Amino acid sequence: MKQVSLIFNKVWVLPFYQRHFGVLLFVFFLMFGIVEGSQIIGYHLSLINATLESPSLLLVVMLIWSLYAGKSVQFVFKKISEPDQQFLFVSACLKKSELLLQTSFVLVKMYLPVLVYSVFIEGVAFSQGRIGEALLILFYHLLVCYAGGMFIKNAIFHPNKKWISFNWFPSFKIKKSLPLFYIFHALNNLRNPLIVTKTFSLLAMMAFFSGFQLDHYDFRVAMLGFMFALVGHCVIVFEFRKFEITYLNFTRAFPVSNFRRFITLVIVYLLLLSPEFVVLVRTVPEHIVLIDFPVLIIFGVLFLLLLHSLLYRSIGDMENYMITVSIVAAASFFLILFSAYLIIFIAATGFIMFSFAKWFHQFEAIEEE
Repeated sequence: MKQVSLIFNKVWVLPFYQRHFGVLLFVFFLMFGIVEGSQIIGYHLSLINATLESPSLLLVVMLIWSLYAGKSVQFVFKKISEPDQQFLFVSACLKKSELLLQTSFVLVKMYLPVLVYSVFIEGVAFSQGRIGEALLILFYHLLVCYAGGMFIKNAIFHPNKKWISFNWFPSFKIKKSLPLFYIFHALNNLRNPLIVTKTFSLLAMMAFFSGFQLDHYDFRVAMLGFMFALVGHCVIVFEFRKFEITYLNFTRAFPVSNFRRFITLVIVYLLLLSPEFVVLVRTVPEHIVLIDFPVLIIFGVLFLLLLHSLLYRSIGDMENYMITVSIVAAASFFLILFSAYLIIFIAATGFIMFSFAKWFHQFEAIEEE
């Protein structure tokens, strides 16, 4: 069994951390690098207390942990499907219980950053007598590790079967205009990422607004909360660009101005973000002043258009794209902290227009070297 564990570590765990080192480093910087050393303990205690005191915020945190665990399982699925990893199917000769134990340990090792931070959350919860919350978090992590190990084990025994799907969701087939092609593509073919994205986005926004009760109005809170929801849409944006390349390439030959193409994408992302706009409307005037609501709409559409335009020169792969998204999110984060909204709008609009003019009409995507 030790040999099996060493093999799994080499082909799954180590490559996972090598591939996601940049993203993990960025998250670590957000958690520990933006606060002065003397304030780190108090800062994280306030975060932990807010999480334990607010059921909705705790639910959002658990959802974020679930997304991380899901990304880990997806990474293993991708590795299993690679031709040079076919030898791993020999592990199906092990007893199912032994293989489940090994695959669960694999997820524990990938899930380690979450587990380490959760130890401190558990400690604070027990010290404050919040036994229910502490046991809930403990049970949640045990369930995640067991379920992840089960998915990986089943993928080894049945490599051609999809274990996570939402095929019960109804298909939509009606006559539609060009912007609706994107939306119905998401509804019919991107059900899994769309449901996960919208669940994360809406819960994150509601928890962010309810978790920051300030004694004065600060528009930056609304911008930051909305930005985190927008970052969650990066996978949908990536899939929309792939959809363009695969099925809508012929539209580039249409005698249509770049401005009209730009408006088409504006409509696409306005429709995509309509659930988030409903949540924002419900926060007026408690958390958002009505005059700032149009600013949030423009920011949301521009942010997703910026992510979309980044894929015009070269679509690359998902991992490199996620690194780029992390850089954009980090830059936006600091600009919002300094209330540099005009700089965000001008820079985003300028880059979007530049990418439309320079790269949109290329018939072949430029490959990464």
